[in-house]
Amino acid sequence: MNGRLVFTATDRTDYFEAVCRSWAAVPTLPAWTPQVFLEPTPAADVMTGLAREHLDAAVVVNPRRHGVLHNPWVALETMFNSRAEFIVLAEDDIIVSTDILDYFTWAARRFADEHILAVSACSFYETCPPGDEHTVVAAPEFCPLVWGTWADRWYGVLRDSWDHDYSSGTATDPQSGWDWNLNLRVIPAGNWMIALPRASRASHIGAHGTHTTPESYPGSVAATYTPYREPVAPQAWCFR
Repeated sequence: MNGRLVFTATDRTDYFEAVCRSWAAVPTLPAWTPQVFLEPTPAADVMTGLAREHLDAAVVVNPRRHGVLHNPWVALETMFNSRAEFIVLAEDDIIVSTDILDYFTWAARRFADEHILAVSACSFYETCPPGDEHTVVAAPEFCPLVWGTWADRWYGVLRDSWDHDYSSGTATDPQSGWDWNLNLRVIPAGNWMIALPRASRASHIGAHGTHTTPESYPGSVAATYTPYREPVAPQAWCFR
């Protein structure tokens, strides 16, 4: 499967350096040909340097600032139009485990023909039972902290249902934005499921962000996340 890894990033150089170092520890990173879609800010040169140094990534500096809702859509649209079959979307303030791309490689093949809309790397289970470190479950719960999807689901569902401007909220369901729209409207409307790992492969480090404050930040930390995991054979992953 032709898989690609795509990052969206702005100007938080301290977070992004930690994220780049996290991804640089993933052994299979080069095979995913990382690309960064970077917002045009005064920090663009520093951010570009970090991406090239640690990720050996191609960097696209957006011609204008797209914002946190539209930039992910641009990144996915661009890469799917370049004939990628499966794309993992990462962010500049989410660190990952060393086996995260092994997980996505397995999941992209395992769920390609299932009624699974996306594969999330982050989950918020409080604990992971011993022996379930490589268990994956399906639930109607989308987590946007590093996730992947297939070309057919992009063009058939996600592309044209995307909330670019917080307009998806209603009087009864006021939450809006592309991720809330997926959870509250797109997933229920299509009876979709999301693949989630019992032990999270990603966790948030950005206490200061567009939608995160130091007060809300603890709720974005994945309790079961650990940065280093030994690689395992594909058959070690289990879907329940």
